[in-house]
Amino acid sequence: MAQLEDYLRPFTADKAEPADYVAIDVKEDDVANGDSIVIDVKDDPSAPNVPSKGNHELKLFWLACSIVPYWDRWGFILWLIAIELISSLMTFSLMYKYKAGIIFTPILLSIMRLYFDNYKVDMMFRINREWNRLVLDYFNNLPQIDKQASEDMTDFKKMIDRAANSLYSIFSWGLPILISGARKFITISSILILEGYWEIIFSTSIIYLAYFYFYMIPKQKELAAIRTQMKEREKWVVGLLKWTLNLFQMGKRGPNAILEIEDETNALERSFYRGWDNIAGGMTIISAMVTFLGLTPITDWTKLLFFKIIFDDLRGTIVTFSNFANSYASRSKDFDKFLYWFMDTTGREDALPQQEFPKDGLTYKVNVSVGKLRLYSGNPLSILNNDAIILKGMTGIGKTTLIKALQGSLYGASLDGEYLPIQYSKTFECLSQHMRSSMPKSKISLRQLLNNYEDNAVLMMLVSIVELEKKITTISDLDAEMKEYSGGELMKVSLLFTLLEVIKNKSTVVVLDEPEQGLDSESRLRVLVNVLNFLNTDIKTYNGGTTVTVLLIYHGDEKDIVNISHLLTKVWFFKKVDGATIVTENTNLAEYCDEIIHKGRAELDSLSRMISR
Repeated sequence: MAQLEDYLRPFTADKAEPADYVAIDVKEDDVANGDSIVIDVKDDPSAPNVPSKGNHELKLFWLACSIVPYWDRWGFILWLIAIELISSLMTFSLMYKYKAGIIFTPILLSIMRLYFDNYKVDMMFRINREWNRLVLDYFNNLPQIDKQASEDMTDFKKMIDRAANSLYSIFSWGLPILISGARKFITISSILILEGYWEIIFSTSIIYLAYFYFYMIPKQKELAAIRTQMKEREKWVVGLLKWTLNLFQMGKRGPNAILEIEDETNALERSFYRGWDNIAGGMTIISAMVTFLGLTPITDWTKLLFFKIIFDDLRGTIVTFSNFANSYASRSKDFDKFLYWFMDTTGREDALPQQEFPKDGLTYKVNVSVGKLRLYSGNPLSILNNDAIILKGMTGIGKTTLIKALQGSLYGASLDGEYLPIQYSKTFECLSQHMRSSMPKSKISLRQLLNNYEDNAVLMMLVSIVELEKKITTISDLDAEMKEYSGGELMKVSLLFTLLEVIKNKSTVVVLDEPEQGLDSESRLRVLVNVLNFLNTDIKTYNGGTTVTVLLIYHGDEKDIVNISHLLTKVWFFKKVDGATIVTENTNLAEYCDEIIHKGRAELDSLSRMISR
């Protein structure tokens, strides 16, 4: 079965050469502080690829045809040929004054077009599904660095759908125009020869060839150059515009700052669209000239009217083609956005065999280098069966980064071990911050959110563990629309979802990344204790007796750690040393808890002395 790369190979045949690019790093803190932005212009061999040169329009049209399943493609073509043959029958009926053909052909054509339109609708959805299958299969086999580059998967899906719609419209509109135009040229040529006006064929052919060679082909090359400029500009102007819009929102920039950025882009787009308009308008003018040359030699009034009809029919096809050419620019632009995403990916990676979590656990010596972050482990870190490890350190020091490295989803991480971390990725289940932010908040029931899971006993048990009884009091509430869920309640739903995935997938490592977010001080400790108790003991009932290891990132009150210390086995400390983050492992939880208690007492003594003064 053909893969996405096979279809897109004509667009990527040429090897990309190093090119200048502009890297723009926009951070929320920069925007909030109104800091200046650094635009770094580099000559980098790893700069994004560009599509291969050549007839981009023709390649895209052939892709639109080839992406259609074999039987759909030929069924579509046979439908079109049948319709065009009936249309020719109508023309010849007029020529030979065949009354029955003139009367009944329009009825037959109307019926055929009705069924054909229904067939096109069905085909559109089949093409859309096949395209989505190809792209999602490709995405599924990309390295994690490419997957994580798509920050918003909803926008990514919209990009896929727009590319599919552009391909379908090019196929379903462009192919009928080509076949209809060919049929009309053949019909008109046949009639001209039969009527003795063959010299018109020669003169009109010269006009069309001259137009294509001296105007249309050079104009297309000019438009291709403009398209390249537009794409090169788009690489950096999007980031700059985003930055400027944020500053404009806060009143740090005026309207002219935005308009000036858009002016050059608009000038390029204006030249591009006007170029297509000129090509289309020129084609219409040429068609009018052909009609003039075709009708001038005819002296018989009846023949004049007949030829006027067929030449107008031809001109109508040319006008339709012109309209298609105008809209082609915007349709191909949607596909080009997808193509540039595809060119920026590194391609499929070989799927490594998944490994079961070792009975004696995992031991890694960590060496992670990502951007400005350097993260090392002084001594090897161990993840043993039934461990409950809490990761402690200030925000942004690298805790979540290390978790990603342990799952094999971080490019640039070096973890020594018998197998690569990616080979254990299926054993992990992760409650991530992104999961919470992407969760739908309404118009969906809890059961739908849980993929229509049907075991009510398990669901109600999990509802109790995460203390969601205020929203889910009875089994029927599982199928009721989720309404007015607070941030804390959405966190509880996220926890419920994670625990259910552990049960369904029989996961052996569970990552809880800040499970206290959104929970009030009274409930967060209770919920955390419930979850840890379930993962420590009760999960064995649903997990085939397999123990579960927990990695916990917690930013709640440190006193909570003292209260749950009996459920933990070790601590990983993250500290900054000479600009790098060092991770150390401590299994002496009693000593760690004593430090927390001592620190709390010292703070109370200091506060008492301040009050007494």
